[in-house]
Amino acid sequence: MIALLAQIFVFHAAWGPPAPAYHPLPPPPPAIISAQRATFDALRYCRDRGVACRADGARLVRPDVWRVFIDVKRRHHYRGEMVLDLDAWSGRVLAAYDRPRPAWRWNRW
Repeated sequence: MIALLAQIFVFHAAWGPPAPAYHPLPPPPPAIISAQRATFDALRYCRDRGVACRADGARLVRPDVWRVFIDVKRRHHYRGEMVLDLDAWSGRVLAAYDRPRPAWRWNRW
């Protein structure tokens, strides 16, 4: 009987201590979307509304707003330009301007 208990103890000692409890890593902090993603979201906004457009550039105007400049092929838009402001965290369209201000045109970059 003692030999059987000794064998069980040997096997148990060979298994080692119990595994540590699993603690998942915390989720990463949110990140600002890239200029390419902001441009993609702006072009999707145009496509969903049936407007033929192409991207002319994007820049971060505030810490949380991307401004995307778009060339539009429809006649009712002023000079064929449109400007979209997108939220830099979610990509949601905050504002759409079909008559961009002159300062926006000259101070793009």
